[in-house]
Amino acid sequence: MSIVVLKLINGDEVIADRVLAMYKKPRVFQMIPTERGMSGALMPYIMSCPDATVKIAEFAIVTEVEATKQIEDAYLQHTSGIDLSSKLN
Repeated sequence: MSIVVLKLINGDEVIADRVLAMYKKPRVFQMIPTERGMSGALMPYIMSCPDATVKIAEFAIVTEVEATKQIEDAYLQHTSGIDLSSKLN
């Protein structure tokens, strides 16, 4: 599993599991207003088919980086439903 963050030419940040040249279960990182200010949220890249595996045209990708542990955990929790925030003492 290789969770990556893509910056697209339209400004979107997409988090996905990269498999060769395809991206599984892509999510877009968006800032949303809350009662305590702004917070980040992951939204499906394609709303009508949120768990699709997609190809994103190379010319649309400005850069690609490996996701940080925090982003990877948030992505995995969002796409699998498994809560990775709890730790054993």
